Amino acid sequence: SDEPFKGESIIMLNTDGFYASSCKNTESSRFNVVNAAIAITTATEINKKYKKSVGIITPYAAQAKLLRKMLNDYTILD
Repeated sequence: SDEPFKGESIIMLNTDGFYASSCKNTESSRFNVVNAAIAITTATEINKKYKKSVGIITPYAAQAKLLRKMLNDYTILD
């Protein structure tokens, strides 16, 4: 079968109803603090509960940078 990620889990969260708009940094790359907080919280809870590695995908460099900073802060506080 050519099924992508066969036997693996995937979680997609629709944050449309949160009414959190994205911002742009000086390079016009977008970031969204609310979405980042939801992604970090979800990923860390899954990691703690199931001891599974979790990846977060974003097409924006600014969002990836924000996620890395938030995850670093989270692991320092944890």
